[in-house]
Amino acid sequence: MFEDAFEADLTSVDLLRRFYNLHPPPHSDLSLGNILCWKDFYKVHCLPKGGNLAFLIKTREGEYVVPPLGPPNYGLLMEVLKEALKEAWGVTLYGFQALSLMKEYFPSIRTVPQRDLYDYVYLTQKLAEMRGRDFLKIRNELNSFRRCFKAERELIEEGNLEEVKSFARRWCIWKDCESKELLRYEKKALFYALEHFTQLPIEGILLRVEDRIEALSIFERLSPDTYVIHFEKANYNMKGCYPAITRATAEFLREKCYFLNRESDMGVPGLRKAKQKLRPHHLIEVHSLEKNTLGEILNKS
Repeated sequence: MFEDAFEADLTSVDLLRRFYNLHPPPHSDLSLGNILCWKDFYKVHCLPKGGNLAFLIKTREGEYVVPPLGPPNYGLLMEVLKEALKEAWGVTLYGFQALSLMKEYFPSIRTVPQRDLYDYVYLTQKLAEMRGRDFLKIRNELNSFRRCFKAERELIEEGNLEEVKSFARRWCIWKDCESKELLRYEKKALFYALEHFTQLPIEGILLRVEDRIEALSIFERLSPDTYVIHFEKANYNMKGCYPAITRATAEFLREKCYFLNRESDMGVPGLRKAKQKLRPHHLIEVHSLEKNTLGEILNKS
């Protein structure tokens, strides 16, 4: 069965878009932008079957299956799980619906939460306004930024992509992207997004200060009510520039979506603190099947 899977690439965009128009991805990891831009970090293979779509994902830590998305299909789910057991692959459940369905089919199932992969989801309007005591410190940074700099928002489009790439290179110098493995992969992902910007279902804005790009945000529609923010980069030397691009993105998208998914923190302490500071509305959980539970539940079925 797994031999029918094919690696996701630019030729898969139309297939995935058609499927996601009917069945939106439950988590940012399965968004088109992440599947393609982060292909050097994790390889995604697609396994379409009728009206369903399963994924086989290979990472540095191992290989795992994402059970079929789409309408509930117990027969196909059993096929995928049996193949996963035979091939010694893990099973990862993205979102509440996948976990609930597995527990409905297999009440004795045991899972392990993957906290580092939980997506942070925010109210778009709340980030656009940043009102109240929770945002007092951030508003102070924004006010400082506005006093010192006059920023203009622009769309990222074909005509300014080379400038955007130049800014991305500056950002990688500030962050010393070559010093850490995760940053090296993020650099590759960011430049893949920029190189293929017109071929991917992504959009973006930038902030220009004195005719120079100082921040960018790249995002994608995840579902009818949600956009996912893939990349958000700003000049570290400009105090308040990061909250400025965060707010500018929310202001730009608030007429288009109710929620903003700002992805996971990947277990990075500083990133987790920054995401929590923005007061998420909810988290999208990720769970993996406990090592021995797959064999146990299949033997009972």
